[in-house]
Amino acid sequence: MRLIPDDPFPEIGAPLTTDVSADGRWIAVSCHAGGRNGMGRVVIYRASDLALWDQIVLERGVEHLAFHPVVPVLAVGTEDGDEFALQGGLHLYEPETRRRTDVAVAGAGVPALRWRDARRLDVTFAEPVIDFDDPGRVTWTRAVAEHDDWHGVTADVLAAQISWPRVPVKIDGSSFRGQRIEEPERYLADLAAQRGRVWARRPGTSVLEVLSDGRMLVSVLTGALLECWSPHGTLLWSVPAPDDAFERSGCRLYVTPDEESVWLPVLKGDSGDRRTLLRRFALADVRAELLEKWVVRAGPEGIERLFPFAWDDSLGPYLRGGPAVYVDDEAGPGIIHTCTAHDATHLVRRAYPGGAVIWAHRFEARVTGVDVHEGLVHAVTGAGSCELLTLRAAEGTVVRRGTLTLGGHVYIPTCLSAGPDGELVIGTVEGRLITTRHGAGRSAVSAGAYAPS
Repeated sequence: MRLIPDDPFPEIGAPLTTDVSADGRWIAVSCHAGGRNGMGRVVIYRASDLALWDQIVLERGVEHLAFHPVVPVLAVGTEDGDEFALQGGLHLYEPETRRRTDVAVAGAGVPALRWRDARRLDVTFAEPVIDFDDPGRVTWTRAVAEHDDWHGVTADVLAAQISWPRVPVKIDGSSFRGQRIEEPERYLADLAAQRGRVWARRPGTSVLEVLSDGRMLVSVLTGALLECWSPHGTLLWSVPAPDDAFERSGCRLYVTPDEESVWLPVLKGDSGDRRTLLRRFALADVRAELLEKWVVRAGPEGIERLFPFAWDDSLGPYLRGGPAVYVDDEAGPGIIHTCTAHDATHLVRRAYPGGAVIWAHRFEARVTGVDVHEGLVHAVTGAGSCELLTLRAAEGTVVRRGTLTLGGHVYIPTCLSAGPDGELVIGTVEGRLITTRHGAGRSAVSAGAYAPS
């Protein structure tokens, strides 16, 4: 096995803080790349050859780390929780022997550490103030651990020293969150350069595809939309993400059978205003074609653009898709799909493949599930109405409509599927599946003429 790219520090992902032991032999890096348990991680390297020495996997996120001013002993503070409950830890690590000392801190995080001198370690604690009217405030306290020799300190002794006394202190929390992220990156890049090597922070990989000639197409989470690597591990080209807009690649790649182009979904905007684009890149010269909010047909021969997702300019530019189903009946082939605009959700039938609107309905609540069976369209709406509806597929006439109530409780539907015999199965937020059948005449499900099966 081998790594691509073959550069130093491949284990760290994005470095947060770094420190070097007083004797210059050890480098400690806390990093974003999750540990084996998905929580905090500190990576130890030998300074002589930048080789991996050890990894410290912790139960909570790393807030601060600092080497002893004289001997090679690393102190690490951790924290996890929210504005109402925090947990933390103080950890000592001796790289020469790989010895660890772990002390859990209940009810408070450990956001800052400072070696006052060779004997004393200042430990700062953050404890949340439980105030539902003004959440997010913390009280700061500090304890001092003292030892003439910090080698071999036991957990029980260390725990006793930092538990009492804790003295209240006034602190600006933003002042001790470690170095800015650019500083650890510069430091590690300089270390690599001093040894004739190159290092730069790389984002995580979201999806990749190997071409027939061994080239590798890679989509990363940030920084670049698409990269191409040679079989030998050389970066051939990269498509950077735009500087003027927040864009990142999605989790799918589709290479056309002739390997002349690749399709890539691109997420644009933040969680408050996000759109999904579909880009096609020509692999020969890396030209990009943009499909923004189009209905497309995908098959072995490639992806074909059919018609724009929006059928009316009044819908606005920010549209979100949802469940859809293909139908072929007396009205001809069509696609019944949902479309969420800024103020409502629409359920619409479009002619296939032209896209002409056959009928459309508007709902205040989001349509969460759609399916068809024997000329009928079944749909459910989510929180706000929690309805089960049936429409005639050809002309969109509403046949029945009612709240999804069973046993006196209004369930919130999340999805829907129609069985071969017309029985409906509805998934719910509550984690239950609701099955219905037609014409049973029971009132346990108050959704028209449906009844539980």
